[in-house]
Amino acid sequence: MADTIRVHPDNSRCLSWRGRARFLHGSTEHYGAVVNAAFDYERYLDTLAADGLSLTRAFTFYRSLETSLGPELGYANTLAPRPERYLAPWARTQATGDVGADGLPKFDLDTWDERYFARLRGFLAAAAAHGVVVELVLFCNAYDEARWQHLPLHPASNVNGVGTGMAAPRDFGSLVDPSVVHHQRRLVEKLVAETNAFDNLYYEICNEPGYTRDGVPQPEVVRDWQRLLATTVRETERALPKRHLVAVNPHLLLPVREPETPTEVRVAVLDDGFYWHDPGIDLLNVHYLSHRLPREGLHHAYPGGARPRAPAYRFGQIAPFVALRAPAGKPLGFDEDYGGIVQGQPPRPEQKRLEAWEALLGGCATYDHLDFTFTTDDPTGAAAGAIPTGLPRAWLDGRALRRQFSYVVAYANSLDLETLRPDLLMVQQTPWNVGAVAARTTGATGNGGGGRPIVAVYLADLRRVEEGFGSTALGGRLSLGGLPPGSSFAVRALDPKTGEWQDLPGVAASDWGEVRREVPAFHEDVLLHLAPAE
Repeated sequence: MADTIRVHPDNSRCLSWRGRARFLHGSTEHYGAVVNAAFDYERYLDTLAADGLSLTRAFTFYRSLETSLGPELGYANTLAPRPERYLAPWARTQATGDVGADGLPKFDLDTWDERYFARLRGFLAAAAAHGVVVELVLFCNAYDEARWQHLPLHPASNVNGVGTGMAAPRDFGSLVDPSVVHHQRRLVEKLVAETNAFDNLYYEICNEPGYTRDGVPQPEVVRDWQRLLATTVRETERALPKRHLVAVNPHLLLPVREPETPTEVRVAVLDDGFYWHDPGIDLLNVHYLSHRLPREGLHHAYPGGARPRAPAYRFGQIAPFVALRAPAGKPLGFDEDYGGIVQGQPPRPEQKRLEAWEALLGGCATYDHLDFTFTTDDPTGAAAGAIPTGLPRAWLDGRALRRQFSYVVAYANSLDLETLRPDLLMVQQTPWNVGAVAARTTGATGNGGGGRPIVAVYLADLRRVEEGFGSTALGGRLSLGGLPPGSSFAVRALDPKTGEWQDLPGVAASDWGEVRREVPAFHEDVLLHLAPAE
């Protein structure tokens, strides 16, 4: 019996699966692979596997509406199935006159729909065969009344009278309505029992949970609810053969300073501290990680449209964000990034590439790109299906970006991930307009052992688009410190856009453990790999 994915025993920053340390890298369709019966998940998984990608997220029953993400995607959004193609864990009633918010018969929450569970098991089995881990997201923020009405636990969509005690969509992620909580726990028990046999699986309690009343965040409400559901997972697994990781997605922001002037931005912190110290939680997933200052909350605004160097996006913030939380001894996943396309904003593939490399060398256990190029009509993400009106065809072709992701994966697989450690102090000087993230590994594989480090330094253009991002070549003096005095290194450079390697002249550390070298001219980004010279 294969072991399930676990936190690596020697490096809590990464995960272990099928006998070795893993950096899980995904480019995930918008989470509707199970609930959208019109989506061909086999072709989708074939596409992921072709680029060596090893992670996907899937929602269990939440669905968007055709207009939830703006008018552009419509039913091309895999999480917005047409009503007749929506699969939920519960069966619809046979009474044709008693219809729900979607115009179809309401759901009977006392009756499971076995077609749904057959599709769920089929999806997990296909993912396992492709070497893909599934983050199964048990619940999702209901967000607003329109979306909430279309979910089976809303009283307008079920015949059981469930949900009448909820005053607002926010109550879905709380213990306010016992009838809702009862069916939430019952669903968790059913899902855990149905999926226990799979090794390529871990659970996330809820996507983007939050609870605010009268403008005041109430984190204890969300914590109590998530703890109850995490406990439900644990209790259900006690009678089953396998144990799976339980993740949470801290998303609520807690204000720490009120504005003193009309133009001042209020500072808020992410409500993640409680979960780092909760023994019932194994993994923490954070969304839009590169938009967060290490000690602050979310900066996710795109005035005039998203840009790879927008004020909301900060290259180099991932490593310190992770480092501040490393003492808690739990892995952190970069679980969703800005995917472009929605709300009429263009995709920024170069930003996604930068984020993926930052996530690997910055100490994340996972990086998952939200990939809207996978549509209901085209599960290969190659702009081969019908293109929604108003969207350029090129926006729905994700092949080039996923190929670039494959270079991240290949490099991660070449490293001794169990000994990989980000090093915030190694880079002492960079060329002008260049940022850097560095890590080292001291494992035996591929470097001859002896504790000699392999060093990875990822360099990226810090200029915004309007300041010339990628428009002119960058290069110049790079200085690294803290290396073994007198040690010699062979140096190679990887072009993250093409995957091409180039051998560079070797370098040697000074008696102070410092390495200095000129970085060859590059556009946008470059990876330098320093290995002990033979």
